[in-house]
Amino acid sequence: MRLASIDYAAGKISEALERLRRDDRVVEADTPDQLLDALAADWYVDRLYRASNPDAARSSMIADHHVERRELNTRARTLLAADGTLRGPVVEVAGQSFCAGDEVVAMEQDRRLRSKRGRDAGFVHNGERGRVVEVRPGRRPVVVVDFERRGQVEVTEPHLAKWVRPGVVGQLAHGYAVTSNMAQGETYQAGRHLSTDASSREGVYVGLTRGRGDARLYMVRRRDLVPSVDQHAGLPRLDDEATTLEAVTRRLESQRAERLAQEVDPDALEVARLRGSHDLAQLSALALASDDPATSLAGRAYRQEAEALASAACLDASTPPSVPASVPVPTAAPSGEPGTRRWDGWPPTGPGGEPRPNQAGPVPLGARTGAGRRRRLGAVPGGGRGARGSGALDVGRLAHRRAG
Repeated sequence: MRLASIDYAAGKISEALERLRRDDRVVEADTPDQLLDALAADWYVDRLYRASNPDAARSSMIADHHVERRELNTRARTLLAADGTLRGPVVEVAGQSFCAGDEVVAMEQDRRLRSKRGRDAGFVHNGERGRVVEVRPGRRPVVVVDFERRGQVEVTEPHLAKWVRPGVVGQLAHGYAVTSNMAQGETYQAGRHLSTDASSREGVYVGLTRGRGDARLYMVRRRDLVPSVDQHAGLPRLDDEATTLEAVTRRLESQRAERLAQEVDPDALEVARLRGSHDLAQLSALALASDDPATSLAGRAYRQEAEALASAACLDASTPPSVPASVPVPTAAPSGEPGTRRWDGWPPTGPGGEPRPNQAGPVPLGARTGAGRRRRLGAVPGGGRGARGSGALDVGRLAHRRAG
């Protein structure tokens, strides 16, 4: 397992997956339902092992997407309801059911979610785990959660029904299966990742490296797990003939590992710092004072800032940045053109470097107006497909066989 993780981190994807396959750590099944049942059953065996070995770490199933996470959580709750872990009345809000005994995870931090112990206990943060100790159904349902680091917190209906982000409705979710993003930083007894040909390279790596003593990849084609919304049942489908392992390997090999901006361009941070601490005239002076104004960091910062300001003013920034005095100073906006204030405000300095008459001084580097201003658009809430049915009897029998 360790050698496979090393190969994977080094970009040797096919070698890593082949090593895992030879070690029987790649699990496939005839149907998506059978594969999900197998993953849930193996997770349940891990849970039984921890019950008899308290020092063992918890195990969570890992998936890259929320629709897969919900599928796995549904199966986990089926098993726990069958063995009596989940009990008592049920609160149903926004498509989720909670009852005493449920293990949950916070999907968003909220300063209003605080323990009865007072402000010293702090508020609930994103990713914190807890156990439901009480539910109160009714017109205003309440779920009482005993968070591991906060104590008991009452989570009311507005929190349970809040739209958080695409694929997530409610600030509480079941914690038996989590996304690879949420699993980062956690350690499990066994890493169990649902891998598809839509999984990310980073997500699969998280699944491989979470396990303390074991790791397995449960592979299925995404098209079989979540049929495309534009696929009509009466129309033929063109499928490639690759196996599931081949499709997943091809997907992961086609992705480039994420790199920091500083790794791609070691000078990017310094150029950004220069732009943040100098105006256009100062950047020009620094560039002209260097041995090679065209290739110097100040010259780069000047060009980037000039292009940004020209874009905001809807102008052409093609004038050579090493000769700022040659930038023409328009005396008036073209007739009939909108945005005259942008035109009159460019450039911020005159031919001699002095502030323009209509400027209080050089335009600060970080200034962005008009077309340069960015707006944040809220994402459209996305609804997930209903969870696949999974009978307690079938999954329970499979878990019993694996435990035995």
